[in-house]
This record gives sequence, structure tokens and C-alpha cells, in this order.
Amino acid sequence: MQAGRQRPGRRPTLTPQEIQQRLEAEPDPAKRLELIQRRLDAQERLAAADSDEPDVETLEKAFIKVAQGYAQRKRMSYTAFRELGVPAAALKQAGIARTRGTS
Repeated sequence: MQAGRQRPGRRPTLTPQEIQQRLEAEPDPAKRLELIQRRLDAQERLAAADSDEPDVETLEKAFIKVAQGYAQRKRMSYTAFRELGVPAAALKQAGIARTRGTS
């Protein structure tokens, strides 16, 4: 394949600035309408991606199942997990206990 040639398939996603430039440069109303719809679709996808909250409860359950083994293999302390922001209750359920000399 020659350098610089695009492969057939999906077109690259345009940035909002590229869409705006095309809107300003394109006098054809039908083309402008298509670009406006593409921008609206992209904004909708972006909003949906921003609103996707992780299922914390499911993630915490999975963490509890594997955390103790991981901590032992990697020599991770209770304090290290706490500094990362892992709740103390989750560490307790996972069986990761404070040891003497740690806070």
C-alpha cells in the first residue's frame, strides 16, 4: 500500500473544529445539513460517554475477590491501598489487614 493512501472503510472522526471549518467553507445547504447532523451525533456520543458511570458495587466485589492474593504477590501493604483511596471496609472484606508499624 502506498504511503498516504487511506484504506477503504470508516472515515476518520472529525473534530468539532474540523466540522465547523467545513460548515463555514461549504455553501451547499444539503451538505451543511449533513455536517450539522454529524456534529449533533458526535456531541450525543460524547455526552453518553461522559455519563457512563462505572458500577462501583460490581467493581468492589471483584476487587475483594482478588485483592488479597494480589497484595501478597506484589507485596502491597494496607497503607498503600489506603493512600490510593481504597475504602478500609473493602480492604477488611478482602482480608488485607493493617500490620504493626503502618498507619
